[in-house]
Amino acid sequence: MNVLRDISTAVGGSPVEDAIWTDATLALYLRDGEAKFAAQTLCLRDSMTPEVVEIVLQTGVTQYQHHKSIKNIYAALYDGSRHLRRTAYSTRFGAVGDMNPGHSLTEPTGRGCPQIYYTDRDTNHIGFYPTPGEDENNKVVTLQVARLPLQPISITRLDAEAEIPEEYHLDLVDWACWRALRNHDADLESSGESIQMLMAKASSHRSRFEAAVKECKREMKYQNSQLVQFGANVNWR
Repeated sequence: MNVLRDISTAVGGSPVEDAIWTDATLALYLRDGEAKFAAQTLCLRDSMTPEVVEIVLQTGVTQYQHHKSIKNIYAALYDGSRHLRRTAYSTRFGAVGDMNPGHSLTEPTGRGCPQIYYTDRDTNHIGFYPTPGEDENNKVVTLQVARLPLQPISITRLDAEAEIPEEYHLDLVDWACWRALRNHDADLESSGESIQMLMAKASSHRSRFEAAVKECKREMKYQNSQLVQFGANVNWR
């Protein structure tokens, strides 16, 4: 579904003269909604886009900045065959809790084939241990990630579709309506009662968008769930 084209004031090349919001403004609101939806639901999963998910290792380099669109990293595959274990930055070498001057920790300096990876949200870096050696130079680690849209909704791409699942495209319109009505010029409304009604209408659009976010999060949680199997000798007592 082409969301921008469906609500554009310039469908068929015939702009609406008395439009309150320009196409550029509507595109901005839709792009904002698409980014928020993707960030909150983590619905855009990717392990196939090389420029996003591939980390090329270098000898002696432990940490690498990952693509700016990545919101979460779920897995890392070294050289197409080895699944690396994940650990937290502050506990990657056995530290418990936050490192502080009272509990110093010397970082190991070993080199070799990476066994674990860790992420640092503050710097958007991913690190590997052991540090890649000469044999690991130019080897590729492929990530499985949740990311933001790579080609956000834009006024220059009226024929493009939003990247989020199609069943939620119209919910982006609700976010755009919320942003548009919230920023509506109060001078156009003659009374406080009119302004109150306008904001109530705006809030209803936001509520529908937030409901769609919750629905999508439930769906993503269901997709990520794994069946639990018990052996024949499980003690149920």
